[in-house]
Amino acid sequence: MSLGGLAIAIGLIIDDAVVVMENIYRHLGLGESPPQAAELGTRELLGPVVGSTATTLVVFLPLGLLKGVVGDFFSALCLTLGVSVLLSLVFAVTFIPLLSQRFLSPGAHRVSSERFIEPVNRVYERAVRWALGHRRIVVAVTAASVLLGVFLYTRLETGFLPEMDEGGYVLGTSLAETDSILWRIEERVQRMPETASFSRRTGAELGLFATEQNKGDILVKVKPRSQRKRSTDEVIADLRSQIQQNVPGIQVEFIQILQDMIGDLEGSPEPVEIKLFGSSMAVLAQAADEIGAKIQKIPGIVDYKGILKGNPEIVFHVDSALAGRLGLTVDQVSQQVS
Repeated sequence: MSLGGLAIAIGLIIDDAVVVMENIYRHLGLGESPPQAAELGTRELLGPVVGSTATTLVVFLPLGLLKGVVGDFFSALCLTLGVSVLLSLVFAVTFIPLLSQRFLSPGAHRVSSERFIEPVNRVYERAVRWALGHRRIVVAVTAASVLLGVFLYTRLETGFLPEMDEGGYVLGTSLAETDSILWRIEERVQRMPETASFSRRTGAELGLFATEQNKGDILVKVKPRSQRKRSTDEVIADLRSQIQQNVPGIQVEFIQILQDMIGDLEGSPEPVEIKLFGSSMAVLAQAADEIGAKIQKIPGIVDYKGILKGNPEIVFHVDSALAGRLGLTVDQVSQQVS
């Protein structure tokens, strides 16, 4: 992401230098000496260039305070961009005036160059005069733009990873049977016309965490978008329906590859998780059943999973005194039990 920060900053880091250089060039055209033009030209724009740089820093630097995987992504980008823009400001108000004073001369100014900017200045002047003469209209348009922005902000969906057609998806299964059921799913994946290739793993899933032996996933690579008529979401919906009708008794979920990887990095493999905390398992189970029934009625909900528990556990408390009478230590008893 640091390279992404540099790519974004390329256009920003030259802005201050270009603006200061142009103003020094304008002062040369007014007949001032290079030292005087460099000093006055830089002094006039010191406030504006500092303000524009500060605006960029105020926008990007807070993103570096984000936590989790999102913070890991944005911290390097924001730090790189912020340092680059800040250094460009320093060079624009120190190094550029020195170079201008050293290498520019009054003869460097060309009157012909003003022909390109004069029409722009005239249009800009007319626009400013019109805005000052019709202040109510300008205020009304500004207010409407702000209200439109607020409206769109409250209506548009937000998220770290937008939904897109990645050209592949991960099919995860949770089952107590053997490979025979997985072979039935593989046959249906293979018969899908959009499938280019796939691989299956049993006893492991795509990610960084250890999984149970009765879990696995099928990583499917679909054909390029130009070679298929349906999107990845449509393919997933079709395959989900086939599995639910023909391969009962399993828990299955579909998720695209990047979403699955981001979820594993965050330690939350499911796109949306609702966690309940409490001291009574019976009360939590009852609350989970009530909430689950309401969640499943929400339009668009698929691959719902109810109460998820960890692997079964048995806790042994070793009586060290009794073990000592038999000539055993607690570690030796633990090794025998395990």
